[in-house]
Amino acid sequence: MFTPAEAARVTLLGNKIGGREMPHIIVVADGEQDRPQNAVMFRERISATDLESQHFAVQLLERLEWAVGDAQEAELAGNIT
Repeated sequence: MFTPAEAARVTLLGNKIGGREMPHIIVVADGEQDRPQNAVMFRERISATDLESQHFAVQLLERLEWAVGDAQEAELAGNIT
């Protein structure tokens, strides 16, 4: 689905929402080595039950594709803030 370089920018993190863990998918554009902050191109909370819906899964993959493309364009242009 992603190249190794793209996969490195996609992470699944847990975050507590209402006292329980809620996974996140985050896509960030890598900045220069001396710049501590990277631009977040996409962040979405999901649950395992969300992925039971084929429609949701297809839409999520589409949003991920856009976010990874935007991150790559920002990296190439050097527009990371």
